[in-house]
Amino acid sequence: MGKEISLDCLRDPLGAVETLFNGASSKVSRVSELARWDWGVKDFFEKFLQQDGVYSQVPEINSTPLSAIPSNTLVRFRGMVQDMLENEFFIGCYKNGESIRTTKYTDSVSPDFCTPGRDSVELWERRILYCVPVPGENHWVKDAFACTKWDHPSTQSRRSSSLTSQAEKRQRDEGDSSSSPDVEMDSSSIVESSDVKRRREECTTSWSDDRTSGLNMNFPLGETSFGPIPLRPCIVKVYDNADSDIMLNDVIEFIGIFTFDPELSANSFSNSEADSDPFMEADLCSRLPQSQVPRIHCVTSRKLTPNNMISIIPELRQKQAQIIANPGAVMTLRETILSGLANLLKGDSLAAEYLLLHLLSQIHKRVDTIVLGTLPLNIVIKASPENSTLPSQIAEAVGALLPCSHFLPLSCEHLNKGPWAPRKDYDQNRLATGVLQLAAGTHLTLDLTSMTEGKLNTTGVENLSTLRKMMQFQTVNYDFKFHPIEIATDISVLVTSNSVAGARNFLPTDICVVLVPSADSSAIIEDESLANLRLYLSAARNLEYNQDTSLNPVLENDLVECMQKQRSIDVETFHRWLTLSRLLTLSHGESQLKIEHWKKVLEMEKLRVARMSH
Repeated sequence: MGKEISLDCLRDPLGAVETLFNGASSKVSRVSELARWDWGVKDFFEKFLQQDGVYSQVPEINSTPLSAIPSNTLVRFRGMVQDMLENEFFIGCYKNGESIRTTKYTDSVSPDFCTPGRDSVELWERRILYCVPVPGENHWVKDAFACTKWDHPSTQSRRSSSLTSQAEKRQRDEGDSSSSPDVEMDSSSIVESSDVKRRREECTTSWSDDRTSGLNMNFPLGETSFGPIPLRPCIVKVYDNADSDIMLNDVIEFIGIFTFDPELSANSFSNSEADSDPFMEADLCSRLPQSQVPRIHCVTSRKLTPNNMISIIPELRQKQAQIIANPGAVMTLRETILSGLANLLKGDSLAAEYLLLHLLSQIHKRVDTIVLGTLPLNIVIKASPENSTLPSQIAEAVGALLPCSHFLPLSCEHLNKGPWAPRKDYDQNRLATGVLQLAAGTHLTLDLTSMTEGKLNTTGVENLSTLRKMMQFQTVNYDFKFHPIEIATDISVLVTSNSVAGARNFLPTDICVVLVPSADSSAIIEDESLANLRLYLSAARNLEYNQDTSLNPVLENDLVECMQKQRSIDVETFHRWLTLSRLLTLSHGESQLKIEHWKKVLEMEKLRVARMSH
């Protein structure tokens, strides 16, 4: 933008906003024109974050004690959009004498605010999102993001069609250098300006680490801490239609300005005050104290999925490229993970093969109510004392390999406890969460081996019905009292049970594998191999798969031959075989089905069905 900006943008991001606003306001004839764009704020901070060492210095809300984060500084927060609140109007800008001031990215106006004529005050609008820490996010993901670098998805190449092509280096979009100011920063010699001190002195943060405050934080899985640090939700304020593609349950990493206004926090309405004021009753923000639910004014963000949580981190993506550059590396990793899973499953290599394909499964297409790509799996474990801990060991192994997972022992008591589907609480004007409000790509391990005799109440029956529908159709009905809203999901479900018939009657799983032990269960994989196996799974899941139509006659002939031998084989069976063939192909780092993969699937299915008849 011509004039360079030299600021401590980490400790005084509002200084950068003010400078950009002043530059924009000097070029407009009417104050109202300033609402049309963000004055280059988003581009400025994205370029700033791409500088070496900058992103890792931005404190993360849920890995840093809030008492250590000063108000009005730059922070980051990675969370799931749990609720989308009513839009908020605020004083966007106003005239103070001859100068124009803005309150954008703040919760209050400057002390010099006065009440000029109407044409001098502009009311703008911002979107309010209630976000919670990512449900089921595993610690190794948190650790990776805690010390990574900023790499916005827009600077990455698109999904490639083979593992080998993914080894190509990311191409950054340099853009027009005139569209955003250059940033100069000398972190070794930072001198606080008077404005920085003023903004810091205006808000002395007083945080409470009391986890028993009685507030309902709406955490779907009830997770409360990351090590010694309590996990917190955040109210994120989004500007300039930056949320146009944000949906409920999306996982977003927000970079924004952390604000704390002691007056707003002190004046948070008590329940009795809210009850007497119908206007404030609808204002959730006024009832959630900033000391428990921090406010973040978003300057930029990036959408995350379990598939790009790893590849979006430059260090891990570079390592992934090095691994897959070697043609034999994928097969080596495949053999390593199969060996580890077989050790976990007491030497059962067939069960290990199915578990690997299950870990790679995800929805790739929806046709009306039919979902393609999922692979609900039931591992049938013989009831015995030595097998009692195997379900939790399997869940632990899944958590070591996938970004988001949760172990859920099913019992009548748990099912009866409360609604698993989110529901609208009109008294509080918020969406009350449930166990099944999860981000796409989350993995659930449901343990039926812990189920004992009992009676389901009305809530338990509804929860079981919701769970069955989610597994079969990958949708969950959110209860809005007057009408349900069907929300699409993509949740992989692994069931552990003690019998084929019992599990099949209870939960719909496409595939049941009876475990046939040949050894004692042992450690899944050495720790030094885990990082490479995570990269392997992420890369394989990201592959584009293309069906080779030239194989269709072979597939059809095999299907007819199998149907003649076994009348129970139907169209659903054929679809399951196609899904298994697709996943087996991806597990080999390939994007097109080969006849040997198809034949292997038929052999695997033959062995699996034979086990069920014994």
